[in-house]
Amino acid sequence: MIKFFKNIRKALLNNKKFRKYLIYGIGEIVLVVIGILLALAINNYNENKKNKNKSIANLREIQKNLIEDVKSSEMIKNSYLETYFRKKEIFDFQSPLTIEDFENGLFPKIGEFANHFVIDRSGYQNLMNHIDDLPHEFLFLLNDFRTLYIDNSSIIDIYNAQLLNTVNSHQNFLSHQDWEVYSMKYGIKSKDEIDYYINNYKYKNYVLKYINDKKNIFLRSQLYRIIAIKTYKKIDSLLKIDESNFPEYLLNSIKTKDYEGKLGIYQYKGKIDGERFFIMDNKLCSNYYNGTQVDFSKSLLIHRKMNDSLFITLSDKNPDLWQFNKNKKSIIHLGSDLELIKMD
Repeated sequence: MIKFFKNIRKALLNNKKFRKYLIYGIGEIVLVVIGILLALAINNYNENKKNKNKSIANLREIQKNLIEDVKSSEMIKNSYLETYFRKKEIFDFQSPLTIEDFENGLFPKIGEFANHFVIDRSGYQNLMNHIDDLPHEFLFLLNDFRTLYIDNSSIIDIYNAQLLNTVNSHQNFLSHQDWEVYSMKYGIKSKDEIDYYINNYKYKNYVLKYINDKKNIFLRSQLYRIIAIKTYKKIDSLLKIDESNFPEYLLNSIKTKDYEGKLGIYQYKGKIDGERFFIMDNKLCSNYYNGTQVDFSKSLLIHRKMNDSLFITLSDKNPDLWQFNKNKKSIIHLGSDLELIKMD
């Protein structure tokens, strides 16, 4: 091909057709430039396609991480509620636990372990390592990732550290007691150990601190869970995935029979405003009630059934824990004297 063009140029020069030679030369240059531009365009297309595929792979990895994070938040929720129930026995001053309960292993020791909520950031870190290659249409997700992996994550790290410090301080106190050696030597618990767990307010204060630290992690993990599910669905929508791979059992679906007689409008005790509870798409939802009408903005509620008790959170901004009262038509707040009374 090169020899062919060379012969054309040579023939034009031999025939002294300088004008045609000049035009031909310009044409050759134009063709070369067009060829270079085409090559660059093809290269850019291939590079963009490669970057997009890499970004999609990172987004799918993030989705896998989010599923595992939501599973972890479920375990944190279960652990907190179990601790909450066990706490009641320690603080039952009307029918306190006895020495026999302790010796028979019926005493609910609380605070032996620090259950952390650990977030998997691997997919997010891979994405950020190639942030310059992220396609423009994916950039809107960065705000959601920042909320999950920076804002919420930093707070969760603080709460995890607080719980660990609380547990370590108590373990350090226990390590300076001779109770374990006494038990090994005599085969029974010492009176000092039994008295500490049953009567000593230091242990009860420790339990309160431990539960409060766990509650902080629990509430923040539930907020993370809500945002994680929303972010997962945004990625599905971006990638045009019609059938989501998110496990159905983690989407907070409910059994309608659990809420028979419990749905409707509730008012805060002593106030005119409240909440309306209803079921939509097999999810428990609520609207704010101002005393005369219902706000149409909808909140999806986290719920949990345990020991025939129903627990819910009322806010996806700052989740707190409420319990349906089994004896009357009301919902009580765990941690304060707030109460919602069902309207007839």
